Amino acid sequence: MISDVFGNALTAPLKRLSGGFLHETYLAHTEKESFVLKFISPSVAARPGALESIARAERSAKSFEGVIPLVTAIERGGKLLFSHGDRFFLVFPFHPGKSVLPPDITEFHCAKIGEILGLIHGKAVPAPKTPPFPEEKRDWRCRLPQEADLLQKLESRLCTPPGPYVVSHRDLDPKNVLWQDSIPTVIDWEAAGPVCPEEELVEVINYWATSPEGEKALVRAYREHCPIREECIVPAVDLGFAPLLGWLWYNAGLGTAQGDEQTELTLGQIKAALEKREHLVRLLSVYV
Repeated sequence: MISDVFGNALTAPLKRLSGGFLHETYLAHTEKESFVLKFISPSVAARPGALESIARAERSAKSFEGVIPLVTAIERGGKLLFSHGDRFFLVFPFHPGKSVLPPDITEFHCAKIGEILGLIHGKAVPAPKTPPFPEEKRDWRCRLPQEADLLQKLESRLCTPPGPYVVSHRDLDPKNVLWQDSIPTVIDWEAAGPVCPEEELVEVINYWATSPEGEKALVRAYREHCPIREECIVPAVDLGFAPLLGWLWYNAGLGTAQGDEQTELTLGQIKAALEKREHLVRLLSVYV
């Protein structure tokens, strides 16, 4: 498979890597170098336009080469997605770094991530606005009846902030950053696309900052490279619930043990974010 695409023979069987809820990743060693193969979940690949969207997101990541340290999919012959049997996969250069997860995240890590996000947004790759939800409203009573009132209320708060929107990573959580010698490298750009900068800033604060000092370090570092717009703060804080609500809706509809586990985890994240809502508005307003 690798030898067909890159002309290098495998020197050992593929090794399954941990992590990833939807897709499968493998480490491949060849005669010259090592790669990571990401096999797209068949359920995702079967969705209309999904493969094109994945390829488009990976290509958009290349806009940030030379701006931040990152790993993007390898392209050959104008192709980013390759096939083996009925499976599609992406190929990435192997990066030896490791993710840093709570409780090991420090103010230093927060500041570096704030810097990276500020550099991405500061480059201001233009993108169209996109509505936070499809036109069809979700009826939470059919999936999570006990939480339906809360979830419907949260959805009613969502509104689109003023532009401009920019292209960004949109999934900059700790598992998608590899650290080596205190240098962070951003991976997994599959979700890359249009976003309100302040919306993603709120999301990244929730992902990374586990203390008031971490929050301030992240926002200060971000602000050195990209301004924060006062008129976007409140809608951006509320839009921080949008990806969580989308992920919750998906998992609550799976009807599997893994889906139930993710549902409980995401509900906890939503309730924690709700408790922080006013705090985040005040935090960001200081740095306008």
